[in-house]
Amino acid sequence: MAKDKTRFKIRGIAVYPKTDRPYKWDNAASRSVADPEGSFELNVAVEAEKATGLRTALNKWYKENGHKGVPDVSIKEQLDKETGEPTGKMLVKIVQYGTDKSGLPRKLLHVDSDAKPLPEGFRLTSGSEIIVDCYPTFRKMPKPGVKLNIGAIQVVQYIEPQAYNPFEAVEGGYASEDDTEADAEAAGDEGNGEEGNSTDF
Repeated sequence: MAKDKTRFKIRGIAVYPKTDRPYKWDNAASRSVADPEGSFELNVAVEAEKATGLRTALNKWYKENGHKGVPDVSIKEQLDKETGEPTGKMLVKIVQYGTDKSGLPRKLLHVDSDAKPLPEGFRLTSGSEIIVDCYPTFRKMPKPGVKLNIGAIQVVQYIEPQAYNPFEAVEGGYASEDDTEADAEAAGDEGNGEEGNSTDF
C-alpha cells in the first residue's frame, strides 16, 4: 500500500508552543521539562469555522484509510485563561516525536515569512501568528482517532518574548538611567513527512 501523503497547512495563533526542543511532562516538577525522548508540541488557535472544516477533512481521511466510526481528534474550545469563558476560537493540537524511526534526534524546521530558515534553537512564542505544515496519522490511544504531526512551521508574525515582571511603577522612587533592556527569556510552559497534497486551513 502506498504511503499516504495527505498534508494540511493550518494558519493561526501559537498557544504555549514547545517546538525549540522535545519536552516531557514531569510530575515531580508539575511542568514540562526538556527531554530528548519527549515530544514537540503546540496548540494553534483558529476560527471556529476553520476548525469545523479541518474536523470534516480529518473525518474523511480517517474513513478513506479503512477506519470506522467517528475519530477522536485533538480540537477543542479555547477558554480565556483568566475568566474561563470561551474565546470564540478553537485549539488544534499538533505534535511530533523527539526522535525519528531510527532513534536519531529530530529537529523541526522553522522558517520566517519569506520562507527562509530560522536559526537552530529558535524559540517560538505564544501569540505569534504561524502556519503549520502537518500530516495525519492513526492514533489508538487514549481513543481511536487522528493525530496531527508537525512537519514544519512558518512564522508569519513573531511576538518577542517578555521577561516576567510582577511590579508596577512606584512614584518618587529610584529610577535607573540605563535604558538598556535585559535579554528576555520566554517564561512558563511554552513546547517530518514527505511532500504530498496539502490542504490549507
